[in-house]
Amino acid sequence: MTGKQGSSPESFVREIKRQIRRKFGVEKKIRIVTAIQARKSYLRPLPQTDLDLVFSLHYERRVKKDGTFSFRSQEYNLRQCAGAMVTLCLIPKQKLLVAWNGQKVGDFSL
Repeated sequence: MTGKQGSSPESFVREIKRQIRRKFGVEKKIRIVTAIQARKSYLRPLPQTDLDLVFSLHYERRVKKDGTFSFRSQEYNLRQCAGAMVTLCLIPKQKLLVAWNGQKVGDFSL
């Protein structure tokens, strides 16, 4: 560090902390990437995922044999999943998604 004569102790401490964060931040990223590659970390890259399915309120429903299900006093049609258990993924005031076997099979506006 190149310091100026007469700089305050506070600015000196801030500069030292900045240098430490910069140095160890890069080293931490390298350690994380190395651990992931060696499969020694709980951190894993996510596969291509629809985050609407992840960050929503989930409800289980059985689709009737005629391909309909009800949610909040409203009937919805989903013929391809007749008789199956599905997961309803609610994004409040926006939409209702339907997932079956981990795949999105329906999308309804609210």
